[in-house]
Amino acid sequence: MGIAAAKHAGPKRLARLYGATTAIACIMALALAGTVPVEAQNFGAFQTGKSQSGDKQMLLEADTLTFDRDKNTVTASGGVKIEYQGNHLVADQVTYDRSTKRVLA
Repeated sequence: MGIAAAKHAGPKRLARLYGATTAIACIMALALAGTVPVEAQNFGAFQTGKSQSGDKQMLLEADTLTFDRDKNTVTASGGVKIEYQGNHLVADQVTYDRSTKRVLA
């Protein structure tokens, strides 16, 4: 989506997208709260094991974020990296099923 397309998206759509992104971040943070870090590859500073900001914020990086209303799922795909309180998750794809409250990576 280019800058011109983003300008035509409208404030309601952008607000929904922001709200949905915030919701998935909170949901994934809860899912990761009790996990143990697993290191499959070295990503430099990403693998330090230290929270970057010192508070309870979660970092989520992905190429795409897809919301499927029919299946009630949210999927982050393409180089997914999640960091929360020193825990790290690196995957090609992470799907959160909002009905069962389960995360599949």
